Amino acid sequence: RLEDFRVSDNLMNGTIPVELFNLRFLRHIYLSKNRLDGTIPANVGNLGDLLYLYLQNNLLNGTIPAEIGRCSSLVELDLGDNELEGIISVEIGNLTDLVYLDLSYNSLTGRVPGILGNLTYIELLRLEMNQLSGSIPNTLCEHFQKLERSYLSSDC
Repeated sequence: RLEDFRVSDNLMNGTIPVELFNLRFLRHIYLSKNRLDGTIPANVGNLGDLLYLYLQNNLLNGTIPAEIGRCSSLVELDLGDNELEGIISVEIGNLTDLVYLDLSYNSLTGRVPGILGNLTYIELLRLEMNQLSGSIPNTLCEHFQKLERSYLSSDC
């Protein structure tokens, strides 16, 4: 059974196959630094035991699917340096085991959702180089003291 899928740092193109997210035993997916385009398949939520999802440095577009909030075991999520747009899905606040979250270098808009304050284990949070507005929620600011690194372009 496949638990670890690593094809980073290649010249892969096309879309992410939806069938990948039907492999229920996957714990690690590394597709970063390719030329993958299209959207993140909604059936990513099928992988409730997924620990690491690295899709950064591709050409992915569309919104972050709400179904990603069903990946309740995620420890690291990197969607940085793509062409993602829309708001930061509040369902990301359901990923309470996250230690690392990178949504930087996209075209995300709207406010930073206060529910990100639920990410009590977060050590690294990157939201820079988007089009986010408003202030950083107090619920998230409370966690700044323990963040190893935070790349937010605004103060609490």
